[in-house]
Amino acid sequence: MRAHPQERVHRCLLIPELFNFICIQIDETLGFKRFSTLAALARTCRLFRDAPLDILWSRIPDLGRLIRCMPSDVWTITRGELQIVRPICASDCPRFFEYSRRVKSIGTSYNMYNDPRLELNFYEKLDGIEKPLLPNVTRIVWCHVPPRRFSECDWILGPNINDIELSLSLPSAPLSYDHDYMMAFHSKYPLLKRFCINVFGDYTSASGMVSTLVCGWASLDTLEIRGVSDVLAHISALPNLRVLKYFETRDTQITTSPIFSLLAFQSLQVLLLIANNLSLGVNVIRSLRNGSLRKIQFHIRNNQPFAVWGDFFAAIGAHCRPSSLTSIRVDEEYYRTPVIEPILHPITMEVLRPLLAFSNLTEVIIIHRLRFDIDAQAIKDIASSWPRLRVLELHHSGCALHSGLPPRLTLCALTPLVERCRELASLAIDTDASGPLPVLNPQTISAIGNRGCGNCRFSVGHSPISDSTSVATFLRQLFPNGVKIVTTSPGRCVQVDNLWLGVADLLAPKE
Repeated sequence: MRAHPQERVHRCLLIPELFNFICIQIDETLGFKRFSTLAALARTCRLFRDAPLDILWSRIPDLGRLIRCMPSDVWTITRGELQIVRPICASDCPRFFEYSRRVKSIGTSYNMYNDPRLELNFYEKLDGIEKPLLPNVTRIVWCHVPPRRFSECDWILGPNINDIELSLSLPSAPLSYDHDYMMAFHSKYPLLKRFCINVFGDYTSASGMVSTLVCGWASLDTLEIRGVSDVLAHISALPNLRVLKYFETRDTQITTSPIFSLLAFQSLQVLLLIANNLSLGVNVIRSLRNGSLRKIQFHIRNNQPFAVWGDFFAAIGAHCRPSSLTSIRVDEEYYRTPVIEPILHPITMEVLRPLLAFSNLTEVIIIHRLRFDIDAQAIKDIASSWPRLRVLELHHSGCALHSGLPPRLTLCALTPLVERCRELASLAIDTDASGPLPVLNPQTISAIGNRGCGNCRFSVGHSPISDSTSVATFLRQLFPNGVKIVTTSPGRCVQVDNLWLGVADLLAPKE
């Protein structure tokens, strides 16, 4: 007798699990109303009070909220600042511990509402109370706090810290008496995976400390660093670093080739840079050892020579694995330095061609002060090379840089892109919509109708147009699931703006 194949069914969720999902949705979707809504749920039924309370207390800015759970004679508010006024004993802490065990993320009291030394004063007032007071905290944020206060805060933390965010305000002289304490971070917090450090003040006094600090964590997964320019060589040696967010200060530039020759990133997958020049990104990409980069996101402050853009795309093609890279975003500020080469050297498909090898790209956003020169063949190459594409934005960063030359790419030439990239949800590119537009054949309309995504966002940039009705009719064929027209340069030409607004009105859903 043949046995019936075993059916696989999902386990039914229990009522508490459903309630947890409801609370999570409230926290993620209701904005400021989430606090009052979760508090109301916690008061409604004792059986389900833990889920909303866990969310309400999971992230607190400082100890102030917990201290105010103690009896009113423990604390006072003087001139708007919370202060401790008497010793704290165990009988004062039941409500404190009821909520402190729920805290997952906490900051420091360096703000206008609390005594600047609130944590230390609180610690000094404790009388025989077991520590740590926040045993389940996994994230600590020291924001704009002098380093000497780190040791004052340490006693409140448990051993489960996996995320630290520091902001250092350093004087000109190194603070050696806190240096040793910071160097012990990696032994105090062995579970640490993410480390963010912002340095304000004298960067030179911090570079050695930061380098030593970072090198202590071989297991570090994510690093965000700002204000220190000569630690990239140490950072690149971290064997398990997957995510790097580096913010170059405006008055600092890494230009020496010896530093670049020392870089050797082994496991990097996500690279986010805010830099003065694109050459920094080029050299970091060239330093990749396994080519496993998945996401590139650069913000460049200064206008870049045309040749650097070619070097950038060539470096990606040479040092990134074609199957790994899924997202590229680069935007260049156009107003910080004098504009050069605005018309003579547009970005063409030949410059972008190294990117065509990356068939898993889902997002390509390039915003710069030069214009793009893209034609119908380039769109066909993009469509056949990036079938998973969801976002394509190729446009320049300001209407003042418009060359006055009409784009070679016509609106109807977008058809292969929409037909083959079935998940396309956002498109920003200049096209010439002023000429005659064809009626799509039934086969193309059928293929386009099977697109997986719904409404598409189309940013028209500097696209010339002569008739709203014909353009709207064509776009309705091209995007049967709907399209939202976005004009990015209001005021450049009132007539053109009005025509595109007319297209948007014709395509708007009818109520």
